[in-house]
Amino acid sequence: RWKKESLVPYIAIALFAGLRSSEIEALDWRNIDLQSRVIEVTAKASKTSSRRTVEISDNLYLWLLPHRRASGPVVTAGWHERFAKACQSAGFNQW
Repeated sequence: RWKKESLVPYIAIALFAGLRSSEIEALDWRNIDLQSRVIEVTAKASKTSSRRTVEISDNLYLWLLPHRRASGPVVTAGWHERFAKACQSAGFNQW
């Protein structure tokens, strides 16, 4: 059974910070500094191969806060399948 909670950071970052799927997949919680309110997108994860920081809005902060971790991947293995099930359950044919 999938857990919708595990998808919240992915969806929130995609919607409120505008990161690409590939960038979110490469994120580690160490790249997310909730105290300074920035997300570091490393050059390796970036489409343009250049490091950048993205501001964490108040809204995104509140969505991420209950899910924060000291380290580890932001999205875990199998997230694609859980995401597809969540979309299907919500009636979305396409994200």
